[in-house]
Amino acid sequence: MRPTREAGSAFIVTLLCLVVLTIVGLSLALITQTERQLGVNERTAQRVFYAADSGTHMGTARVLAQNDHNQMTVVLNQSQGKLGLRLADRVEVSRFHPILASPCNFCEINQGSQYFDVNHAITATAERIGWTGGGPPPADAAAVARKTVGEMVAFQPWQVSLDRDVLPSLESNQLEKIKF
Repeated sequence: MRPTREAGSAFIVTLLCLVVLTIVGLSLALITQTERQLGVNERTAQRVFYAADSGTHMGTARVLAQNDHNQMTVVLNQSQGKLGLRLADRVEVSRFHPILASPCNFCEINQGSQYFDVNHAITATAERIGWTGGGPPPADAAAVARKTVGEMVAFQPWQVSLDRDVLPSLESNQLEKIKF
């Protein structure tokens, strides 16, 4: 029997098929890794957004419960990551600024215009931070993500003292931190 010229062609076809399948497999692995990273980034962005939103609600509750309009910084969602890395959400809540006060016309309680319908502005900025070591997060902890949420909150009826509640707020340099 004479050797034909087609001897070994199955080997080359098999090698070409393996190369094509390897390229397809590597492409799928790269796409999967990219999609996974996008999902992680989206989850981090949503976590930081909701931490900032929680900061505005904490500020509102603080005003209602304690009549405390001052700024505050809180650390939420502390967790231990891999290799000793600690993660948390640091939320800076601005001063609660009364921006508009008008007499509460529809309040049954309003006798002599001592109660007002007061709009306040508040901003909360949240950062997803990471640090190594124990204890609370240092001031220079690296931020992975940052979101700012601004809200206007109306309180009605609200008893306002102009010299205590409104005037110090308007003179404060922290009014620049409020984002509308």
